Amino acid sequence: MMHKNKKLVGENRKVEGKHNYLTEEAKLLFRTILAEVHFLHEDGKCPKKITKSDIFVKNGRAELKGVDLCKKEDTMILQNYKEVYEIIMETVFQQHSNDIPDDVMHTFNEITDYGY
Repeated sequence: MMHKNKKLVGENRKVEGKHNYLTEEAKLLFRTILAEVHFLHEDGKCPKKITKSDIFVKNGRAELKGVDLCKKEDTMILQNYKEVYEIIMETVFQQHSNDIPDDVMHTFNEITDYGY
């Protein structure tokens, strides 16, 4: 199950001001969660609902387990990515949006605003 991990966000103190970044561990989790959802969508399926208890981390990679699937629909695709966004916000950034690096925020905007 996904859990809060302070090692996922770092701070670059060498640059003027506060500039956060995702650690390599966080990048791998982020990519593999999105890939899991993407591959289901490519296979014509959508999870009915994704919660953090459905995401298991093994060897630094996220896997979806135990999700109920339904036929892929545009509204479900958007809902899935919004659920992933909420899980990442809660577990990686602990709801502190000011900690999100600009490139990650751009990705969040894409996947939560019909950017699928």
